[in-house]
Amino acid sequence: MSSKEVDQFFKWAKEVENLLEQNTEESLNALPEKYRWLSYREAKILTKEPDNYNDIESTFIQLSAKCAKQLQKNNHERLKEAQKHRIGTKARLKKIMLYVYYYENCIHFKLLSGKMKNDSTNIIEKFWAEYLDELVQYRKMLNPYQFSWLIEFRNLSKDVGVEVDAQKFSQIERDFKLSEKLEEEKLLEHKLVEEFERDLDTWENQKVEFKKRSKSNTERAESIAGFATADGGRIYLGVGPDKTVEGIEGIDSGKGRDDMQRQIFQITIQNVKPS
Repeated sequence: MSSKEVDQFFKWAKEVENLLEQNTEESLNALPEKYRWLSYREAKILTKEPDNYNDIESTFIQLSAKCAKQLQKNNHERLKEAQKHRIGTKARLKKIMLYVYYYENCIHFKLLSGKMKNDSTNIIEKFWAEYLDELVQYRKMLNPYQFSWLIEFRNLSKDVGVEVDAQKFSQIERDFKLSEKLEEEKLLEHKLVEEFERDLDTWENQKVEFKKRSKSNTERAESIAGFATADGGRIYLGVGPDKTVEGIEGIDSGKGRDDMQRQIFQITIQNVKPS
């Protein structure tokens, strides 16, 4: 392999070292990206088995350890800041979750690359011992992103032999799945609203029909059958010919919406027959 690639690696290694020596907020913010490129170059070079293989590997391990230690030292400050706030407050929870996020994205794999698995184990064990009960108790305050960070943090815990109380963590997982479902429903609702507004603006066509109200089940069935025998489409109820959205009386509640869905289903199976 070319000496240019090796020289480039050591150049990047020196830049990482300089950032660590500066130890400023700006330099530490730049460190993860610089380290990522160093890691990429190290992996690429070592596959070619250069003559100075051991020097390159040793340099990378040492820098990985230094980066992990410095970044974790700064990350730990987030937990100190969290402890300044009362338990159960959003401010405290936010700092705790930022700690989790930065550990799993900027620190964990540097510890492993720096041959510091025991340090990783100790960090994770201490975190769960101190914060698991609190996170379970106030899990309703977590957003979907924070839930996903905790799931990933638990997965990293398993990688280094740390077992998290399954019964307690199952409560977090259950709410995570619920938050995912709610987020999906919110996105779907947003998509449907956008689609409705677009259809309302362009008005009726071969795939879109608006009805202020249906005079009879037969009329509804005819509209459904018309779309069913074509390429499908959308029928909006509760919209006047002047594009006034009046809605449908009685469907503000969950029961009302369920009743409407059942009614439409019954109309369809009773009146729309395949030819």
